[in-house]
This record gives sequence, structure tokens and C-alpha cells, in this order.
Amino acid sequence: MKLVPYEPKWNDAVCGIDASAAQALNHNGDVFLNTAVCAVSEDEETFYGFGYISRGTLNYGVFSVFAEIGVAFMLADSVIASVMILDQLKISLEEVKKELPYEKVYLTFWSDEERVEYNEFLMEEGFVRYRTMEALRRDLEKTVIVPDKAADSRKTGSTGLSEAADIARDPEKARNAGVTGIHIGKKHPITLPDGTVSEAVLSWLDISDDEERARYLLANKKGFGDQNSEAGLLFRTAFWKARVLAWVREDPVKGREVLSAVTLWPRRQRRAATEDIFCIPEYRRQHLTEELLDEAAGYLKEEGFRYAEMNAFSNNTEALALYKKTGYEVTGTLWEFVYKGE
Repeated sequence: MKLVPYEPKWNDAVCGIDASAAQALNHNGDVFLNTAVCAVSEDEETFYGFGYISRGTLNYGVFSVFAEIGVAFMLADSVIASVMILDQLKISLEEVKKELPYEKVYLTFWSDEERVEYNEFLMEEGFVRYRTMEALRRDLEKTVIVPDKAADSRKTGSTGLSEAADIARDPEKARNAGVTGIHIGKKHPITLPDGTVSEAVLSWLDISDDEERARYLLANKKGFGDQNSEAGLLFRTAFWKARVLAWVREDPVKGREVLSAVTLWPRRQRRAATEDIFCIPEYRRQHLTEELLDEAAGYLKEEGFRYAEMNAFSNNTEALALYKKTGYEVTGTLWEFVYKGE
């Protein structure tokens, strides 16, 4: 077995392990392509695994992504491939540190807590267990979609609303009745920081537009305390077909402002990601996020998905309580392993 630099000829083999990683290697500007390596047989006929370093989001400088291959991890070839890949990534990490002397730079890998053998292997390789996340899933079969009668009445001038549409306008009643839907243009009353009352409008954001993307990234930074990667966002929208659903407000002075958002993208087997969920601090506790997730669920069900999925840090009890309130259930726990270098 040997390590070789990643080349496009390995795309099919990489896709066999992780299709999104294959896309990232070719298109995501966050990937340090010079760090990408593949573990292959001496004759290069057999592909065992791959790894690379990628610039992270939120508080991290870079993180690594790699995968083992084999019927079970403890097959000898899988172990050897992972050791070789990790050793090379450790060397690459030191080079990246030199390039980014003012950033927090380390390798990080998320693993399911049930992968006992693999987790023990990571610790033997110098990785330290750092944080935990809960994997959550919402069953969209339990989501009942009703037409936006409120929008219909606005178009026709009618003042009468059906009971079902009345329920759909109220987040608490909607959840209790299992009713939701996607209603672009829907308005939500909000209280501004100065105490005056205004409205937020449900909208799809056009991330391909420079000004719209800048507005989103500014709100993202306010919501998380640090900004997500612009390159990563563009990659998700271009190659994962991600869409950003948001509550926005038209400010007479500031212009269009993003208040709360969720990013949606497809996964395999009728599953969809609902990630990068935030609400900027001055508009929290006004039910924006919970209603946004209900609207996202309605849209995903209409698109044919069965499950909406997300991850949330285990110590973020307030967010977890909100997600569970909107119908998400914990399906597992993920451990973050960190390697900070020599």
C-alpha cells in the first residue's frame, strides 16, 4: 500500500466513499488541495481511502475529512490506510500552521459514539475527545401540508379564512395539529429593539447575488458569533443544491435585513439537511426560528423528502429544546476528536 497525491482520476473511487467529498475536492475553495492524498495498492488497482484538510467554519482554522473503506473498519487494509492517511495529514497540518500563523489550526473529526473500535483508534493516534453533538431527525410524514389560504385571500381580497389555514398561521396551534407548509411571502409580527412593532417576511435568499450573500453572511456572523465560510456557502448552494430559507425585514434606513435563516440541502434516501440555523440576538424569543423550521418541513415534504436532519451541540440545551419542540428527535450522539499537533 502507498499514498499518492489526489488526482481527478480517483474521483470515481472517492465517490464510492463520499460523493460530497469528491465534489469538494474539485469545487470547494475551502479545500487545501495540496494536502489531499489517496491510499492505494502498489499497482494502483485498489483504492483504500483518502483524506484532505479543509478550512473550517465558525471557530476553526482548518479541519480534516477522511474515510476508511472495507466491510468492517478493523480489516487490516482499512487500519493501514487510515494510519497512513492520518500520519500524512499530521505532516500537512504543520505546513498549514506555517501558512496561517494567526489562526487556530488543528485537525478535527466527528465520529458516532457507537463506532467503538474506530474511536479507540483515533485516540491511539493522538486525537483527544473534545465535544459532543446530538444527531436529530424530524419525520416529515407527521407534517400535514395545507394551502396558504391567507395568501389566497390577500390575492382575491377575501377576508374569510378556513379553520385549517387559521391553524397554519399560528405556530403553536400548527404544531399541536401537525399542520405546516411553505408559505413564501408570509408575514410574522416582530418587536424591534426600540420596542416598536414591525413585520418579518418569509423569503428564499438568492445566495448567488453578491449583495444578498453579504447580507446573509453578516446576519450569520451575528447569529453564531463568527461567520461561516463564504466559499463553503457557495459550494453548498452550487453543488449540493442548497437553498436558504429566511425571515427578512425591509428597514427604511438599512435596507433588506436577514433576521433568521436555515439552509436546506438534499442527502441520500429521501433525507434532507436542515443546518446553519440561526436567529440574530435582538430577534430571539419571538418564535421566528420555530416557525421557520415548520415552514422548511412543509417545503421538504412537498419536495418528496421523508426526514429532515440536523446536528446540535449537546450543551446547547436551549436550542435542543426548541428543535425537539418543532418535532425533531435525537437519533444518536457524535463525538468530536481533535488533534492539535506536536
